[in-house]
Amino acid sequence: MSPKKLSGLLFLLLGPSGSGKGTLGELLLKKHPEIKRLKSYTTRLRREDKRSDDFYYFISEAEFERKIQAGFFLEWKRVHAEHCYGTGKAEVLTDLKQGKLLMKEIDIEGYKELLKTEIKDKLVSIFFVPPEGEELARRIMGRGNIDETELARRLASAQKELAQKDLCDYLVSTSGRSVEESYKEVEEIIQKVMK
Repeated sequence: MSPKKLSGLLFLLLGPSGSGKGTLGELLLKKHPEIKRLKSYTTRLRREDKRSDDFYYFISEAEFERKIQAGFFLEWKRVHAEHCYGTGKAEVLTDLKQGKLLMKEIDIEGYKELLKTEIKDKLVSIFFVPPEGEELARRIMGRGNIDETELARRLASAQKELAQKDLCDYLVSTSGRSVEESYKEVEEIIQKVMK
C-alpha cells in the first residue's frame, strides 16, 4: 500500500518512565475523541487493573511467535529479555487508509523500526523530555512497586532513550511544568499537523 493512499496519521508518544507520556496521552484522547488508541500485542501477564485492556491485546508466547512468522507485525521486540510487544500491521494500514487518527505509546527502538516501514510518512513523533536526576527517580518511584534494581534499570533505559530523542519530530519538556502547560504544547503540535 503506498503512503499516498494512506490519509490518516499515527501520533507516537515517546519518552522514558516518568516523562508524563501516559498522562499526556490520556489527556490527548480525552480532548480528541476522534483519535483512536492503537493497542499493542504483548506476551506479558495481564495486571489486575482493568486499564491494561485499553493498551494491550494479551497473547501467549506461542501465539506471538506464530504472528511473527506470519508477518503480522509492523514492528515487534522482546523487552528486557522477558516479554514481547508488537504493533499489528493490518489494523494500522486499514485505519490509516480510512483516514483515521491513531495514537500509540512506543519506545525509541519501536519507533526506529516503524521508520523503516511503508507508514513512515504518516508518523508524527512526540518525545516527552522528563526532569533529570532525583526528580526523575522520584517520579518513577511514585508509580509504586519499584525496587532499587528496577529503578536503576529504568534510569539507565531513560538515558538511552534521551540520547536518541532528536530522532523525533517534536520534543516537549515536562520538567518543571504542570500537566496543563505540557499539554498546551502537545495541542499546538496536533493543530499544526492536522492543518
